[in-house]
Amino acid sequence: MMNFIKENFIQNNVIILEIKKKRSRNAILDIEKVEIEKWKKKKWFIELMLEMKRKEKEYIREVYEDMIAKKNEDKIRNPMLEMQKIIWKKHCEDIHRRWIEKNNKEILQH
Repeated sequence: MMNFIKENFIQNNVIILEIKKKRSRNAILDIEKVEIEKWKKKKWFIELMLEMKRKEKEYIREVYEDMIAKKNEDKIRNPMLEMQKIIWKKHCEDIHRRWIEKNNKEILQH
């Protein structure tokens, strides 16, 4: 009987913790939604979104070119997966390059 009570108590605590966790996640998401709505009105955010869309189009064009070149070499098993992989790779390379440029500017300023 005592084990049953302990198990029931533990299960109830787990359920309560899951509910609290879910509520805190929802609260964070609500706060983030409000912040994002504020950002959408700011010039820097609009410029960032436009740049991301432009870069995405550029990456997609490059991906298609890469896929066409690769298609001549061998068959692509999953073209969408391959395309996404190349887009992410190019995006990460671009971000890395910008970090290096920013770091170099900061070093030169000091």
